[in-house]
Amino acid sequence: IGEKYVEAPVKILFIPLDTGVDELKEKNTYHKFESRAEKVTPNKDAKHVFNPHIAGLYATTVCLLKEELESAKDCWGLLDTDTKGETTLTKINNLWKNLNEEQKNLLSYIAYDNRYKFVTIGRDSKSGGKDRTWLNKDKERELLLSEIEIFNPDIIVFQGKTCLDNCNTKELKEKYGKNNVFEAYHPSCWQKGANKLKDIKETFDK
Repeated sequence: IGEKYVEAPVKILFIPLDTGVDELKEKNTYHKFESRAEKVTPNKDAKHVFNPHIAGLYATTVCLLKEELESAKDCWGLLDTDTKGETTLTKINNLWKNLNEEQKNLLSYIAYDNRYKFVTIGRDSKSGGKDRTWLNKDKERELLLSEIEIFNPDIIVFQGKTCLDNCNTKELKEKYGKNNVFEAYHPSCWQKGANKLKDIKETFDK
């Protein structure tokens, strides 16, 4: 949960597949809200701050906030340029050092949940369906819907088509608006090197 989510001009809730690796397996514990937020938010002092997933998360956030925040509008103008021979992931990482503090902190305006609540203990890989499963499919669906209600978002973005398994988006679109619930590509596909800003514009910039 971003520290500015409550005051965000548009509250955006991202729902990807799962938490990925078991980051705290050595301590056999779980992230607190603060430590998880730090894990997701890039380090402003790092030279290369984004992995493919967080790069997609950041670029989508910039796109969705560009009409609401001047910092996002300016950042989108820098992102939405044709740079030949440069992948989107590389472009964002190269752009990072030239952004101001507000632009670097745009992920603090969003909230971030997971469709699957559990992954294999000690999981080392960030991907793989074999490492995610339902313990109680109906209860976990109810949990997700309860979480969405608590977040009370203006926009919901499901990252990955399999996120929709056992989730009735029709019900969500009726409650939050059909134009406010998105079924988007999972940003992990950015790892393939394609220019995924095109996907973002086609999905959100309408």
